[in-house]
This record gives sequence, C-alpha cells and structure tokens, in this order.
Amino acid sequence: MRPDYQHVDVPNEAFEPIELPSEPATLESNEQPQDSSQQAADLKTSKQEIKQENAQQTTTQAGTSYVVQVGSFSKADNVNALVANLRAAGVKAFTVPEKVVDGRLTRVVVGPDISRKSLEKQQKIIKQVAKTDGLIVRYDPLANQ
Repeated sequence: MRPDYQHVDVPNEAFEPIELPSEPATLESNEQPQDSSQQAADLKTSKQEIKQENAQQTTTQAGTSYVVQVGSFSKADNVNALVANLRAAGVKAFTVPEKVVDGRLTRVVVGPDISRKSLEKQQKIIKQVAKTDGLIVRYDPLANQ
C-alpha cells in the first residue's frame, strides 16, 4: 500500500440506486438513423483525431523543452549576481537546485522554452552578460524536483 493512501470504508447507503429503462431508447420521429458504415467512419475519424492530439501533447510535454545552461558555480554570491544580471537583461533565468547554498554546486539556467531557435537568439544576450554562450540542453522539469 502506498504510504500516502488512506483506506476509507464507505457504507452502501451512501450510494443512490438508479433505475435503468427496461426497453432500449428509440429515435424520435424527427431524427434520422445514421448508416452504420457512416457511424463507423465517424468513430474512426474521431479516434484518429484524438490520437493525433495526444501525440502532439506527448511530444510537447516530454523531451522537447530546452534550456541554456550558462554555468555552474559553488559560490552563492556568483550565482546570485549572474542570475540578477541575466534577469536585468530581460532573460528568464533560474537555478538548479532552486535554493542556492554556498559551497554547493549550483547551475544557472535560462529558459525553459520549447523552441530551440528562441534560445539560440537569447544566447546573444547571454554572451554579453555572462561572457559565455552557454550550452543548449534538453530540460525535464520533473527530473529536477
């Protein structure tokens, strides 16, 4: 059993019984029945559309997000100064791990963005501020928690 799962007993009285019709539903006089082959084609088309949408969401969610890794520092003052300078230049910068601790290696990162080209454009600003292009890498926000 999962540690965050708690079992709760629910009495049967908590559920209301429902009555199902004894006869199947019929079409009203103004409705036209669809041809079964037409229904099958519509169902196939809608399934394909759903699959395409899910595939697009999956590729957007998993593995297509990028960041520019600007540098890694162990001094908190250096990390904080670089992040402040990048943000002042209009770049979305953050650290990994989020909490900066002196003596602990902390990465300064710009992004994330789903467009690698957008980050390539931001590298010009990063070069002016940080004196380095940085490295564009894939980013998984769930891996950094």
